[in-house]
This record gives sequence, structure tokens and C-alpha cells, in this order.
Amino acid sequence: MNAEQHFRTSQICKEAGIDRETLRFYEIRGLVPELHRSSNSYREYPSDTLLCLDFIRQGKAAGFTLAEIGRLPSLTADSDFTELRAAAESQIAALNVRIAELQEMRALLTELASKPIADADVGCPILRLFARKGRK
Repeated sequence: MNAEQHFRTSQICKEAGIDRETLRFYEIRGLVPELHRSSNSYREYPSDTLLCLDFIRQGKAAGFTLAEIGRLPSLTADSDFTELRAAAESQIAALNVRIAELQEMRALLTELASKPIADADVGCPILRLFARKGRK
């Protein structure tokens, strides 16, 4: 019988691309599996910790909060599907708002970048564009 592979803190952080403080924070929040202490008291994490850390990374990239990420794995039963669907639809709406904001920002910066330097007014052109955007 194979013993489950465990990773020390430095190994799990390197594999996941996070620092120790982030890992500890996720531990405190209960987002990663309970760690194991070796005979010499080193913190050791089960291999499925990497899956959890990847899930957290992807959830954050999708715009979910850590509280929402912590609840998502428990929403797998059929009775919770409505809540899971609502969370996904809410996040889609938030992403659509963010995408629109980013597209508007790209348009403003494209306009700024297309102006010849000689035509630039006195003062910060980016601030003027942002101020003009706010007046629209």
C-alpha cells in the first residue's frame, strides 16, 4: 500500500506559485486540507492541497471572493444546484461589467496613444481623458 505523498511548506508554495503567508491565510480560512505534522514537526500537506490551491487560483481569476470559493465545493448536491447556478450567474454579470469597464479603459488609452506628442496639452493627458470620461 502506497503512503500518500506529502509536501513541505516550501515545496507546496513553489508548486502552487504562492508564498508562505498566502498558504497560512488559506489554512486559517479553512480553504486547504488539514496539514499533517511529520515526526520532526515539519508542516506537511497532502497532495490534494495542490488541487485546492489551483481551485482557489481559478476561482479568484473568475472573480469569486475567498468566502464564495470556500462555499463552492459544498454546493455539489442537487439541492444546492440552484445556489450554485445563482453564484455562477452573478459572477457572469460582474465579469460582464468588468469587461465593459476594461474595454472603455482600452479605448481611452488607445485614444491617448494615438495623439502625437506635439499635440499634447499642458498637464497630464491621462487625467484629462479620465475627467472627460466622467463628464459623459
